[in-house]
Amino acid sequence: MKSQALILAIFIMFIGAVISVGLMHMWEPTMMANSLQKQNLIAFYIAQAGVERAKVEVLNNVSLSGNSLDFTDLDITGDNYNFYYNFSVSISGTQRDITGRGVVYERNSDGSDGKLLAHREIAVTIDGISDTSPPDGVDDDLSGMDQSL
Repeated sequence: MKSQALILAIFIMFIGAVISVGLMHMWEPTMMANSLQKQNLIAFYIAQAGVERAKVEVLNNVSLSGNSLDFTDLDITGDNYNFYYNFSVSISGTQRDITGRGVVYERNSDGSDGKLLAHREIAVTIDGISDTSPPDGVDDDLSGMDQSL
């Protein structure tokens, strides 16, 4: 009777070990997919930051066109990633086509860019931009103050 109980206990432990190993092998790809999804979402938000920055730049200079430099003001000291965003603006009459790009790189030990983890682009078209200055009394820099004073 004791030997049957021992054999049953060993069999149950063996089944538990097999299930644990199977779950462990499933867990790793799931974690990698979640990490990749997180980096893609961050790249999307960074691309959105590029679009917002471009909108402010166009507000301050309606004739702005071309590509910006890479902005790196989003990097966090001590993390393992380098974040970049940039934008481009093209002019067609009163229409502006703005493209924001967000990129996430793995950071090497020397701080340089490693493997590209995620890249996202957002394109926005703005219609009805006139190439004239706003009238006096208009808060054209969104400071809350009249710039004509």
